[in-house]
Amino acid sequence: MSTATQDNVVVGKEPTTAQKELIVWAETAARNELNIVQEGLRQMVTLATAVLAGSAALLGALPVPTVFKGLGILALLVSLAASLRGAVPYETAMDTRFLESILRARERVLNFRTRCLRTAGGCLLCAFISFLGGLFLGTLFPSLLPSR
Repeated sequence: MSTATQDNVVVGKEPTTAQKELIVWAETAARNELNIVQEGLRQMVTLATAVLAGSAALLGALPVPTVFKGLGILALLVSLAASLRGAVPYETAMDTRFLESILRARERVLNFRTRCLRTAGGCLLCAFISFLGGLFLGTLFPSLLPSR
């Protein structure tokens, strides 16, 4: 015997075309988010390696105080390490018989790789700030530059 009354019955209605498009978009985004983060990590490895190689080649020519050069290189190395760590396969335990276990494992992998990507991006930004800040300070205060 049902205890539902007319007051608490919810009548559904067909979603609009715009709502259907949003639902499809959300499903696609949720399905592809791990691939997007993985691709971002791969691109971050390439970017950090290129910037690290370029800065190593031009390090002596930059009018930047040694401390800022060191901080910039260190930040680039940490960025490269974080992006490499996130790009390698991630092992996690899960029981494939239970959907909850699969979802928890997927969330752990996604959270870990997202943290790696954010760390790599933040360190890359810190490296640029270090190099540009050192260049700015080296221009304003030439006494900070190492003597040649």
